[in-house]
Amino acid sequence: MAREPRFKRRFLSERLMEILKTAPLDKRMLRVLPPAEENDPYYVFLLFPIPKFKKPISHDQYRHVRRNFLEACCMVTKLKNPSAKDIVGIATEPGIYNIGRSEDAIYLDARNWNKQLEDEAIELQEKLEILKSPTMFRGVTKEYPDV
Repeated sequence: MAREPRFKRRFLSERLMEILKTAPLDKRMLRVLPPAEENDPYYVFLLFPIPKFKKPISHDQYRHVRRNFLEACCMVTKLKNPSAKDIVGIATEPGIYNIGRSEDAIYLDARNWNKQLEDEAIELQEKLEILKSPTMFRGVTKEYPDV
């Protein structure tokens, strides 16, 4: 995101803050932002709550699970958007006031997409129920906000 111009960084941070403020604390939320211009990346924002298992998992185990799920989300994003070349994924816990928040970021270079990766993405989409029935959101961000 650092290479993005200020306006795009503000737009991306506003979209991330929106879901942090509105997502239920116990449910995952995924938001995929398509490119604003040709050759821009897709951005995948994932809010992933700490799973509640019979036996608690460590924070490192949680981060491993979350990174794998984020990678799966990026792969399914490519599956659903065949023209995507660059996909940036960012994951964190839901909620705006999380003490000890952690973040994960990944990049998927989708230029070398092949049948094997497509089959894996189809399997992940089915198994993990990623983007099975997405909801479209539309909005406008002004370059110079009203004061």
